[in-house]
Amino acid sequence: MKIVFVNIKLHKKNIKFFNTSIAALSASLRRAGFSSEIINFNYTKDFLTFSRELVRLQPDLVLFTVMSINWELVKELAKIAKEEVASYNICGGYHPTLSPEDVIQCEHVDAICLGEGDNALVDVVQAMDSGTGFFNTPNFWFKDNDKIYKNAPRPLEEDLDLLPYWDREIFQQFDIHTQTGTALVEMMRPGFFPAETITLNTYSGRGCYYKCTYCTNKAMLDFNKGLGHYVRHRSPMSIIQELLLLCGKYNPDYIEFYEEHFPTNKKWLEEFAKGYVSISRPFGINYRLDNSNRDNLRLLAEAGCKFISYGLECGNEEYRRHILNRNVSNDQIIKGADLAREFGIGIVTYNMVGLPYETASDIRATIDLNRRIKPVFPHFATYQPFPMTKLYDLCREEGLLFQENVRDTRGITSILKLAVTNSELEILWQDIHNLQEECLASHESSHRLGN
Repeated sequence: MKIVFVNIKLHKKNIKFFNTSIAALSASLRRAGFSSEIINFNYTKDFLTFSRELVRLQPDLVLFTVMSINWELVKELAKIAKEEVASYNICGGYHPTLSPEDVIQCEHVDAICLGEGDNALVDVVQAMDSGTGFFNTPNFWFKDNDKIYKNAPRPLEEDLDLLPYWDREIFQQFDIHTQTGTALVEMMRPGFFPAETITLNTYSGRGCYYKCTYCTNKAMLDFNKGLGHYVRHRSPMSIIQELLLLCGKYNPDYIEFYEEHFPTNKKWLEEFAKGYVSISRPFGINYRLDNSNRDNLRLLAEAGCKFISYGLECGNEEYRRHILNRNVSNDQIIKGADLAREFGIGIVTYNMVGLPYETASDIRATIDLNRRIKPVFPHFATYQPFPMTKLYDLCREEGLLFQENVRDTRGITSILKLAVTNSELEILWQDIHNLQEECLASHESSHRLGN
């Protein structure tokens, strides 16, 4: 059976894109004895090349990882796949999981995977390959003429050490097997990451405890309720063993941990810090500054943590608490950032502009709080409301949406009716750019990779 993943780049930065979902699923298929390939697709929307690649590869099965921001595009690609090679098209990811009826009704989609697909996809492919029935596979919905088979989700795989290491070989022909896929590293070049820097990503776990109103995590928690522990972590030994193999193979300069939140358990961190000494490379993580106590930061610093990425989002404390459901004070953020700086760890902040009912004063508060905590880089993006989130529902109910489809979260164009005028936004964005330049200039030498 010929299996092809479609690797859709989610940002416009001119860097290579390593899709962690593809890497995880391909690894499970490979362990079961199935090989797969990828077709890269980016914002140039080169449909002709996509068609030619389909004809060249002649896949039986085409797999799409779908988010709300690329669903409209995936519908076009699935149509092309049907027309060119009559492939069986499966969609998985956040959007099919949280909006399954929307996706399964697309005439060019044959099946959808809800939730995690590591073992579920293997079951389907094995059944397809052997010619046996698969319409009762848990985690999947299947369309057969006018009938839709809707199967319940299976229990979560709670021991992540049992899953295979990500398949990087599937990306190797495109020389993207060591790339993070995020635009962050590119934004911080050349001050922090020289052009020749080799970055490599891995993960410590899956899932997030928090229920921020702008994030789909609350809906994912609800979807997985009763299926086991949604937040799970690999053992430190599993991570170290994999990194030793990867460092020997790719010789990276920097490791990025790619999950919502790095572990905070002190015993876990002690074991990790002890083992990571053998890796001897700087690394970065996602972390909550309100979880950043002295012991944890010390352990992270001793292990080699170079950067902590933190979702600050909004500088107005009351707005952050009551609208975004982030129950953390500005004092906690400042204390956590100061502690990180004390241990030589740089902070990278994520911030949103154009939130519902957000005023110019609120945006100014976000800029001012960033100036106070002095991140090495403050990343700002225009808020876009994702379906199946509480904040999306608010925007829709209050009539704030100009359009329903979310297409691009990396630009500066909002689909909301904002409380801030265009002239005010122009001034604020200029101050944001000034802030970014100030932060980069003040931290370049001290946090440059290799120092």
